[in-house]
Amino acid sequence: MSVAIDANLLVYASDEHSPFYARARAFLGDCLSGQDLICLTWPVVTAYLRLTTHPRISRFPLPPEVA
Repeated sequence: MSVAIDANLLVYASDEHSPFYARARAFLGDCLSGQDLICLTWPVVTAYLRLTTHPRISRFPLPPEVA
């Protein structure tokens, strides 16, 4: 089986201030520790970078090197 990861899940999992942080991290941890194939598409990766580094979108933007 395979799992496609959405950009929002990645955003929640990297934003410690999000109310969904713990659940997103736990879900990703479960996915990564299993046998399933994890799929990240280029649009998801670029959306994650855009959402987490832009100061008008994110309350606590990440530096590009960290994101």
